[in-house]
Amino acid sequence: MSQLNSVLWIVSAVAQCILLFAMLTRGVARELPLFASLIGFYIVRSVALLAFAAHLHGPAGALILSGLAMVDVLLQTAVAWELFTMGRRPVGAVHGPQLSRPAALSVLLFAALAAAELISHLTHVSSQMPLDRGVLFNSALFLLVFLMSIAENAPLLIRRIAAGFAIFAASSLLCQVERARAVVQRDITAYHFWSYVQPVSYVVVVLF
Repeated sequence: MSQLNSVLWIVSAVAQCILLFAMLTRGVARELPLFASLIGFYIVRSVALLAFAAHLHGPAGALILSGLAMVDVLLQTAVAWELFTMGRRPVGAVHGPQLSRPAALSVLLFAALAAAELISHLTHVSSQMPLDRGVLFNSALFLLVFLMSIAENAPLLIRRIAAGFAIFAASSLLCQVERARAVVQRDITAYHFWSYVQPVSYVVVVLF
């Protein structure tokens, strides 16, 4: 398992560095600075966690990991908003009234929260391993952003990025549910399998 973890870490880090380099050299980072910041955050976080893994124990380590998880959720939410605004049709291109940005953001966040609650209710497996609400929220958010990008016929770049996030979101939801089911069934093999499906799907999405 440790060798597989090392391989996944190396492949993921290299893929993310290549992606960030391509974004910087092709001008994508200027168009989507929050997306570029998210990839940069992942690179720094993965390196820092590897370097300081031996020191992340006890309450202090738990606090650091919780803080990083919160930053991740906030950055992903910001990226979803960036994709949402970049994918919306310009004012005047749509007949009839259009929501202002604050109103559109409120509607998007409310819809994502409602979808996350619905997914949690429909996929509830066991109280022994409740589903991660942060993962549910961001997954629902990116699935909604992807659907919006299709409905609004957003630029190809936005649709491709939104599709990548949507694929990973669907994978994250599936892995969450299957890991919870594995805990209930005491199936260690299935638990480990679905634990690795998520990082593998992330690497595939980054390469995509």
